Amino acid sequence: MEITVTSNLFALFVLLSVILYYLIPLRMQWMLLLAISILFYASYGLVPLVFLVFSAYITWLIPLYMKEGEEHKRQRRILLAAGVLADLVPLLYLKYAGFFAELMTPLTGRTWGFATLLLPLGISYYTFQTIGYMADAYRGEITTCRNFFQYLLFVCYFPHIIQGPIARYADLMPQLLAERTFSFRRMRAAVLYVAWGLFQMMLVADWASLFRTSIFADTATYGGLAALGAVLYGIELYANFSGGIDLMRGISVFFGVMPALNFRRPYFATSIADFWRRWHITLGTFLRNNIYFPLGGSRKGKVRTACNLLVVFFVSGLWHGASLSFVGWGVYHGILSALAVLFAGAFHKGREALHIPEESSAWHAVRVVRTFVLVNFGWFFFLADSFENALAYIRLSVTSFTPALLLRIPAGRLGTAYTPYALLTLFASLLLMLLVGIIRERGVPVMNTLTKLPLWAQVALGCALICAIPLFAPMGVPGGFIYAQF
Repeated sequence: MEITVTSNLFALFVLLSVILYYLIPLRMQWMLLLAISILFYASYGLVPLVFLVFSAYITWLIPLYMKEGEEHKRQRRILLAAGVLADLVPLLYLKYAGFFAELMTPLTGRTWGFATLLLPLGISYYTFQTIGYMADAYRGEITTCRNFFQYLLFVCYFPHIIQGPIARYADLMPQLLAERTFSFRRMRAAVLYVAWGLFQMMLVADWASLFRTSIFADTATYGGLAALGAVLYGIELYANFSGGIDLMRGISVFFGVMPALNFRRPYFATSIADFWRRWHITLGTFLRNNIYFPLGGSRKGKVRTACNLLVVFFVSGLWHGASLSFVGWGVYHGILSALAVLFAGAFHKGREALHIPEESSAWHAVRVVRTFVLVNFGWFFFLADSFENALAYIRLSVTSFTPALLLRIPAGRLGTAYTPYALLTLFASLLLMLLVGIIRERGVPVMNTLTKLPLWAQVALGCALICAIPLFAPMGVPGGFIYAQF
């Protein structure tokens, strides 16, 4: 039985785990974390668990044979290459074999068949995480782990395994092994994180998902809303990812573990580069450290930098999914980033010629809106199931945009009679999320501030957020994390 993260079973699983964590001897706490992480992962099937343990064992073993010193650099490089290859083969086969077979069929004139297996949960995340561990060991940035079971906990820690962050060993492992006593203040902070995460996921993301799904499931009727559908998908992704991160952050904080920052209000970004410093931060860090920098980074001129960015975003698109639409989305962002590098000087001169001060609030707002529009245009490629459909959605957006069609989309059991109330709920929830984002963007540590409020105020706030979910959330929308599928 799968323990889905928005189910009552998952809530009970977490509650019992937290109680046990603070009742057992301190030296056994990391063992309990390992046991519950394996139990959680095994609920999705024993075959995925075999893949995970295989990846963990190979990537734990190989760094142990890496010798220090410049004279052993070639040996370390060979071991790293072997480890990366062994780690990537299951991912490449399970996720990409069918995709490349489809590409090869028209080129070779024959059909390529591969055995189809379900993609193990979180394989894209733990594969990159274990590759990052081997790369850090190769560079001598960490002391290799001698205890396989402790390393296995690093790989399968359950608040990370579904949608990240892609943690670095030096940051996460000490926290997992630390011995902790119960802290009432920590529990309160964790509950607020969980409540806010569920609010974002189930009121903002789920309502946006209901309308977005209706638009693209019936383009014959609602095709004129394609542009609005892309924006709704952007809201859905944003709220689902942000809410999911806050939810799992709260669960992790129950155990005293603070995950790496993975999401920092990307729709407030002033450029595409700034957007990627805020969206899926740990994925960007991994790609920067292990692809962009080894290719030369920005040290070899603008043209080489632009080419390196194209490679990085191509890999990022392919990491998200085995589809030309994902590749197109990655290349789109790569082109925008490359153009920003190549024409940075021209953009700067143009702004000065127009006498626009860099620190102007109006100019800042223009840059935020410009980035928002560019990013949301890219979601056409991300949400489409094919490159052709993405182009069709774009064409619909400029040929038959009809906002009034939104009121014809049924919402809830009352059908279109309930649609205005559903839209009002979405708008109000989105407005609250926006206000919290603005406060955070101004440097106010919202969560720290809330934990300093009187206990009654914290309880009231947590109850209000949690009670709003069954009262106002849509019914029949599939729960869970969108980014879990990547």
